[in-house]
Amino acid sequence: FPLLQCVGHPSAINPDAILSLRAMAEGWPIHDFRRAHHPYFSVGYIHEATRFTVSYGRQRAGLFCVGGVCRPVPASNGLTISFTQSF
Repeated sequence: FPLLQCVGHPSAINPDAILSLRAMAEGWPIHDFRRAHHPYFSVGYIHEATRFTVSYGRQRAGLFCVGGVCRPVPASNGLTISFTQSF
């Protein structure tokens, strides 16, 4: 792995077994994005224009769109309670 030794701050991205061993021996950080799948559970109640949602899990930040209306959603990790009312 001579190329990784030439860079200023080497790190192993999604390494195989051999590269993982080498990275551990050299003290390089290991980033494995293959395990980025996290469980997420959500339950909600809707009555007329009111929506109440309870969610648990890890969620990435992004846009949440319903009926052509989008709103930014922050990243969360754990319990989230949401109350939305339309008028």
